[in-house]
Amino acid sequence: MADKSELEDIATQLGYAVVVWGMLENTIRELFRDVVLTDDRDKRVQAIILSETPLRAQIGMIKKAAGLRQPGQGDWLKRLTDSLNLVAGRLHEERNRLVHDLWEQQENGEVMKIVRGKQEVAASKKADEWQLVIAEPQPALAGEIETFFHEAADQIDVLSKCWIEFGEWKLGQMKAQRARQL
Repeated sequence: MADKSELEDIATQLGYAVVVWGMLENTIRELFRDVVLTDDRDKRVQAIILSETPLRAQIGMIKKAAGLRQPGQGDWLKRLTDSLNLVAGRLHEERNRLVHDLWEQQENGEVMKIVRGKQEVAASKKADEWQLVIAEPQPALAGEIETFFHEAADQIDVLSKCWIEFGEWKLGQMKAQRARQL
């Protein structure tokens, strides 16, 4: 059997990156359900809201609601917010680059990454003259994809722990409320 080509290796790593990103999005959805959608336990309504709310909007609402739902929990809130900021910022941009850029194998076997989207072309005006800079193809680096994969997986871990801690805190609040009612 022939060795896998560099493009096949890159494609496999891209597949893993897409899978871990889906897992990260699912973790955020679970946080959204428990932190934001606490008043509506109807799973159908939750599904409608989640399907119509983009990831970055979900993240923004989680951050805002978390401060209201669990006031005074500074360390938890900081860990949650730092992780969500990383996901909504740099990791989201890197994910978009992985998914939307063109990965092309050259005749010499080298795989090049060709930037697509808003980073593809930059225009600037210098001394009353417009200049256009078009991004050049860059060698595809499997290590960059692997780094993204591990960073996204790390955020799944951080957010899962925050989700569990929130659930434990919420359970403690419910028990305290019941004790006060007795």
